[in-house]
Amino acid sequence: MKVLVLSNNKNSDFVARLSEYSDLFKILNLEELKQLGSELNQFKHLYLRQTGLDYKDDDLEFLTTTNLNVFNSIESHKLFRSKKTQDSFFKKFKIDHIPLLSSEDLKGSSNDYVLKTTRGMGGRGVYIGNYSFIKNKIEEFEKKNDHNFLLQEFIKSDYELRDFFIGSKHYYFKKTSTKNMYNLAQSNWELVDDNQVSPFLKDTFKTIQNNTPLFIGAIDYLVCSNQIKILEINLSPGIKAFDKYKEINIIQEFTNTLPS
Repeated sequence: MKVLVLSNNKNSDFVARLSEYSDLFKILNLEELKQLGSELNQFKHLYLRQTGLDYKDDDLEFLTTTNLNVFNSIESHKLFRSKKTQDSFFKKFKIDHIPLLSSEDLKGSSNDYVLKTTRGMGGRGVYIGNYSFIKNKIEEFEKKNDHNFLLQEFIKSDYELRDFFIGSKHYYFKKTSTKNMYNLAQSNWELVDDNQVSPFLKDTFKTIQNNTPLFIGAIDYLVCSNQIKILEINLSPGIKAFDKYKEINIIQEFTNTLPS
């Protein structure tokens, strides 16, 4: 039986790989999915990868009227597709993270900051600089009536960690960057043995799962001077990190662990 995949980006590396298995997966955007109508009853599973700015809080509610097994859940997707609601979640459950700031937090500071668009641009549209530089960039955005950006303190990291999970299976990666730490195309990924992973990562995952169960995604962490802070939860992760590990068939792993 085919699995439906809801994605507004059919060219992402993961979705493109899934599309190679047309006998197993049917990939649709939101409008195409709605047009299926009664045909939805032919499917059992829906993998939800709807991301980006073009959504409303109720854009997925029609799925609750179907018999589809949706993963990750609609509730978790609504929570984690916004960095602002992620920030609130981390604060609520006391998960050590890099908090979001407002432009008011910059005044008089000598620190450097990171200004990021919220469009999921794979590392493009990221600006790093001091108060004056970032203030000017914010003003440029606001002149265009564009308020879709996030602001955080810039923390120079030693490296990043990614916990890529499918069901109960975890793949831990260490990411170092050749140029831009925010650009995945300029990054080196190394698989990390499970027994070398900090308990903080495993404890954080348990905290998240205990409050909002997830089936597939990635959690990114920043490591600086032996301190680890969570960057974000990504429910639509790419699979660039697996490129050099041909022995891992991530698509097969995905199909083997589909919820019953």
